[in-house]
Amino acid sequence: MTHDTLAPGQWRLAAVELANWGTFHDAIYRIPVARRGHLITGPSGSGKSSLLDAIAAVLTPDHWLRFNLAAQGAGTRSDQRGLVSYVRGAWTRRTDEFEDRVTSEYLRPGPTWSGILLRYENAAAAPVTLARLFHISGTKTAAADLKS
Repeated sequence: MTHDTLAPGQWRLAAVELANWGTFHDAIYRIPVARRGHLITGPSGSGKSSLLDAIAAVLTPDHWLRFNLAAQGAGTRSDQRGLVSYVRGAWTRRTDEFEDRVTSEYLRPGPTWSGILLRYENAAAAPVTLARLFHISGTKTAAADLKS
């Protein structure tokens, strides 16, 4: 058996698809995952943490979900990345001097949706795809307003 051969009964992640997740915006991004291993590398802001957080968002129950620390800013818990910030596409923070607060800027400020698909393969069965879809209406930003 070569390293590329699927071992019967051994499920492995084969592809990740993202639509409107974080800064993966306005297209469906398909990332194939190499069977022999996969190295995720790139400059700051290139989406490495967003990709790993998308996988976690599908596989982890919300009450246990803690996003990658690299995606977290230095600040209070309310400043941290969460499902809403990924669905809305938060890409920067700015100071609102009139309201004396820091606010996020979003790629998708109006009604929007996000989708994540994880495709798993093994040699003994048909591929399996796990998916999670999100929707948030209006300009809402509260976690309670996010539908999954």
